[in-house]
Amino acid sequence: MSLFVTQDNNGFRQVETIPYSESQLNAWLEPLGFSTRQPQKLAEAILKLSDWYNSQPEPLTSWQNPSVQAAYLAYFLPLNMARLRAVYFEGEQLGFFKPYKRWVDIGSGPATLLHALPQVSATIELVESHKNAQSLAQNTLPGRKLNWTQTISGTPQSLAVLSYVLGETPSLAEVMASFGAIMILEPSTREAAPRFQKMRSALLAQGFHLWAPCPHQELCPLRQLNEKIVDWCHDRVAVTTPPWFANIEKFLPIKNRTVTFSYLLAAKTPPPAMSFGRLVGDALIEKGKTRQLLCQGSEKIYLRWLKRTKFKGELSRGAKIKPVLLSGHPEIDATDEQMRAFSFEVNDSEG
Repeated sequence: MSLFVTQDNNGFRQVETIPYSESQLNAWLEPLGFSTRQPQKLAEAILKLSDWYNSQPEPLTSWQNPSVQAAYLAYFLPLNMARLRAVYFEGEQLGFFKPYKRWVDIGSGPATLLHALPQVSATIELVESHKNAQSLAQNTLPGRKLNWTQTISGTPQSLAVLSYVLGETPSLAEVMASFGAIMILEPSTREAAPRFQKMRSALLAQGFHLWAPCPHQELCPLRQLNEKIVDWCHDRVAVTTPPWFANIEKFLPIKNRTVTFSYLLAAKTPPPAMSFGRLVGDALIEKGKTRQLLCQGSEKIYLRWLKRTKFKGELSRGAKIKPVLLSGHPEIDATDEQMRAFSFEVNDSEG
């Protein structure tokens, strides 16, 4: 199984979030005036930063603020690492990353990408103008040579990484045309959905091919008609966290047993033939039946199985399945034979 990610037979994924010890974290936090031994103080800093993110239409992190740095290291860094690892897992199964030996992480912050994916052998250039973010990266990755740059230049052999930056840099679509491939990670929010859809359309117009999560090159079935946002494409994975993280969460309104995110993997080269659909909604358990939103083309359709079928489990949002004789009807009834025929695409290679 892929490093840091495991997946069960129903497509549910579990991501390891934190590679560093509590003592190591405290070595980073204490110069900032924080410690895991004061979880309520950390929680207050986390809530303040979260509220600020949510209140700003295009938030820029104030890296010069010690409480911001502490909140990011203790909370946002582990969760964003989990998201990056989950997206890497999806691309790894398709062989998406193999051709690209140079990655350019645009708006890298304190090098979250390097924390999340130490196994990547490609040369990684970090585009980050904030000196405090650079210093934070250097302090937390002391044994790693960090390649900082202020120039965004792509080649057909280069991969651009855009993690939580579409709201900060709205003109990125034109810059992306020079790259061979793009990896985008964005918040799974109603507010982020329109810019995410806009970037998807721009990449298709520039000749990119969609590799994931989309199993097709057609219009998105969750595209926003008449600007009314009803649903939007996002994924969800379970995460493992240590006891010190749970102690901080006692003072937070949300307990992160899972994390959500929207992502897009696109390249100038076409993906392998995709003989699967992808579940892009959670299971809706209704009287006598279960429904789940299925993406396999431009039409919004649901996979539906009745209570009397022998299949009693749940299928994971984001899972790839091989559908049997699925047509474009709004709801598709799955028989016992079809439910048995669904198989999940799991690749055990390390990539």
